[in-house]
Amino acid sequence: MRLTGIVFMIIAASFASACKKSEDKAASTGSDEAVAAKPTDQAAKLSYKKLGSLGLEAELPDGADIQDTTKGAGYPSATIYAATLPTTFLSGPGEMSDVKPTLEDSKARFVKDALMNLDSDKRDAAEAHLKPTREEKTADGWILEMSAAEMGDTIAVSVRRTFDGKPWDCGSRVKSKDEVAQLEKFCKSVRVAK
Repeated sequence: MRLTGIVFMIIAASFASACKKSEDKAASTGSDEAVAAKPTDQAAKLSYKKLGSLGLEAELPDGADIQDTTKGAGYPSATIYAATLPTTFLSGPGEMSDVKPTLEDSKARFVKDALMNLDSDKRDAAEAHLKPTREEKTADGWILEMSAAEMGDTIAVSVRRTFDGKPWDCGSRVKSKDEVAQLEKFCKSVRVAK
């Protein structure tokens, strides 16, 4: 019985070694097998990671950089950097927070923030006529999206989430509809940390 177990371990080790050599050979030749063996950024394994001291967590790939910016901001906030996600900002409630309680207040703030890189005279003129190009209510908040000539080739996105009765805004400026989808997927994965 013991001998059978030892023989099995030797066979398994030999098989693993042979597979590794095959992968190494495929990688060095640049074959399709090597490309298939390497996971793409889109297929990166996601797992729940804590978002600093916010009491929240979200699905992120390994290697994601989560910067808790609460101390500097004066309210709960974090910036998330990941290969499969545009740089994303998460802000919670607090006396100094820009998170607004109602959809109407949030839309006004969203437009103002989306145009913040413009000169003040151009920003004031643009604010008067701009509004979100997408406004969708969700189970615990809403999704706002805006693209305009004044913003160049970017799309501003803000996803409102509510945890324990408190509002949180998750968003960024992105360059494509694919990035909008990535951002929304991340924001929808945010939950109270377990």
